[in-house]
Amino acid sequence: MNHDFEARLAQIAWLVLAGACRPAETATPSGATGTATTVDLATPDAGATATPIATSEPDASVTTTPPSPGDPRAICVQYQAKAASDPNGPRTQTASPPQRVYAPPAGDDLQARRIDPTKVECRIIWERNRAMETIMVAPTCCPQPRMTTPCPPASPQQFPGERTKVEIAILNNDGSRVSGTLAWNQWVQEPPRHMCGRRPEGFAPAEVRSATAIGARLAEMAELEAASISAFDRLARELAAHGAPEALVARARTARRDEIRHARSMRSLARRFGATPRAPRGAKLAVRARVAVAIENAVEGCVFETFGAVVATFQGSRAEDPAVRATFAGIAADERRHAALAWDVDAWLATICSAEEREAVDRARRHARDRLRIEPPTDDAHAERALGLPTGRERDALVRGVSATLGDRHGSNPNAAT
Repeated sequence: MNHDFEARLAQIAWLVLAGACRPAETATPSGATGTATTVDLATPDAGATATPIATSEPDASVTTTPPSPGDPRAICVQYQAKAASDPNGPRTQTASPPQRVYAPPAGDDLQARRIDPTKVECRIIWERNRAMETIMVAPTCCPQPRMTTPCPPASPQQFPGERTKVEIAILNNDGSRVSGTLAWNQWVQEPPRHMCGRRPEGFAPAEVRSATAIGARLAEMAELEAASISAFDRLARELAAHGAPEALVARARTARRDEIRHARSMRSLARRFGATPRAPRGAKLAVRARVAVAIENAVEGCVFETFGAVVATFQGSRAEDPAVRATFAGIAADERRHAALAWDVDAWLATICSAEEREAVDRARRHARDRLRIEPPTDDAHAERALGLPTGRERDALVRGVSATLGDRHGSNPNAAT
């Protein structure tokens, strides 16, 4: 089991709680396991530069290091300056029709990555147009044999979005252009989702009626914890069916038992604050192909569950209500282990998936990581304080810290699963 990884997740929350977004040196807080590792929370990970449409004022403490000559970004910056001065350049050219993408665009209008030793790919946004779009949203309900109310019908909802004129240029190291495309990308912000817990396939949260915002939020969390029970039950069966090491199967079964405790604790808290959570009773889900298992694990485990573990750690120290604080502190320790399990499952599945399947998994993980930045905070200040939820700026710092950790973890040896 990867105790170092679990300690790094805890450290992200502790650093943000301490207000140390760029520590010179760090120490492991009392009770933590593993070796403390400095995480620079002020510099976004290069693979997770996405930002939401609605943003606060830029953090003046965040600085960007200028690219050194010859690095991919420097090559792209030079190309961008040259193209911007060209009267027949991308700014004035007609782009191909819009392509809808369900991930926010990068906040940085220029991204660069090296695709081989001699070439660089530049992604440049030349134009932005904000808009609201109406979408018919049809919820997918969990299969529940004893449901007494029908699944809600589709309804029109408005979501913020943006159209961006994007050029993707392939350049040689000397800055000469090899090829490129110019197209409109149109994205629509997805509805928010809860953190803490692994959603099973087909999960849709119920509408909660509660006398308090705190109770409603806790009821939503309790429902997700209960739904996670079947998610880990399925994961354990799928790992066994695909020949995973027994240690991974056993850890998935242990995670299922953890979620039973979490659901019980969260239901108790929700009732204390005047809410009655729905208890999903889903049918036993079938075993899927390895690539489907890998994609869901990458999205729900490697991204959302990992971030949820950090948020729960934050709440376990920040929540004003003592019972809430104690509950989240206990849940957070389990969720950090679940996050480590997700990454070890990811590493093992990579050894049995084809190159094409691994690319599909990586693409899904990148999109999920981009979506971390579009989770809106609650609009009830009292609920925020009682539950210990991070403020907008604190959440941004948590996202940056997790993104950096995900990048490090993804760059590690895929055969290092334990």
